[in-house]
Amino acid sequence: MGNAEEVIEKEHIDFLFEGDSKSGKTEHWGVIAKDGAYIGEIKWYASWRKYVYYPEDGTLYDSNCMDTISEFIKGLMGKRR
Repeated sequence: MGNAEEVIEKEHIDFLFEGDSKSGKTEHWGVIAKDGAYIGEIKWYASWRKYVYYPEDGTLYDSNCMDTISEFIKGLMGKRR
């Protein structure tokens, strides 16, 4: 799993490791815009058995940002297999 200080930097957004689930089987990541704004989080959604993105209200995304978030989620899913 990630470590408490881990930040993965991408072109327009960063992913900040926020901790493991209580079971220790899944991770929780904050999504931060380059201007420092917290724009959402990625965490496990048990009903779908997948990681999903939970955007903050009032946030906007272009296709590049959505692709970056999607690729990050795919990477997390790959670590689970």
